[in-house]
Amino acid sequence: MARVVLIDDHEVGRVGRRVMLEELGHQVHACGWRDVSAGAASDPVVGDLTLAVVRADPCHWDRYQALRVLPRHPVNGGANGESPRSSPLGSLGSLGRTVAVVGWGAAANPLVGLRLANRGLNEAVLRSDLDRGEALRNLVAGRLPTQPTVSSAEVLAHLGCGRHADPDGVIERITTLARDRPAYFAAFEPGNRQLDSGLSRRRAHTLRVKVTELGDLLPRTGRGQGGPVRDWSLPSFADVVAFVNLCRGLDARPDVGRR
Repeated sequence: MARVVLIDDHEVGRVGRRVMLEELGHQVHACGWRDVSAGAASDPVVGDLTLAVVRADPCHWDRYQALRVLPRHPVNGGANGESPRSSPLGSLGSLGRTVAVVGWGAAANPLVGLRLANRGLNEAVLRSDLDRGEALRNLVAGRLPTQPTVSSAEVLAHLGCGRHADPDGVIERITTLARDRPAYFAAFEPGNRQLDSGLSRRRAHTLRVKVTELGDLLPRTGRGQGGPVRDWSLPSFADVVAFVNLCRGLDARPDVGRR
């Protein structure tokens, strides 16, 4: 028998997987993400395995804002996959293996993967792969393949960023700026041009600088020659918008109502 901590805000999915795990003979502590926040648990819950079901929330600008309740344990530039020295679940107290259960959008997004890794969630499995008791049995036993949440430096470079990319830092900076000026959120509508962003040229330039620093963005190579002299040391505003949208997990496929 294993002690399993199951975190999921979706009641039907949480109840369904809890029942399946209990039928397999495991002891289950099921809760929502709000219960994971600092100080939420008076008595720490120690589990051999924690299943952290991470769902995209289309009602928020940051689709994966639930991750913010977890303390950050950043890996070294997002490339070495080091485990955190303490439990990634804060007051919940789980010290065993921790697996993120995600949808297709998160599984295919290396920057969301890096956000998971920065919270100590170094393994991920598709939610659709855990809809049967046999799959849960194999996961608990360590026989179900998972994927690492940290992508290689080559994959990150393909996205235009280096191994020191900090997508959480990018999200936190923009969220802070948007508290006083909501236009910072509106600026990241997909496909937005700088002229349509609602930001002055000075603010847009400062934003490009900050996102480039925090995201370890690389200037795009192979830009056109000729025309007016421009500073190509920074990614374009369009590239910054695309990168930030990856950081916040923007995905056209809905993630609501799925178990």
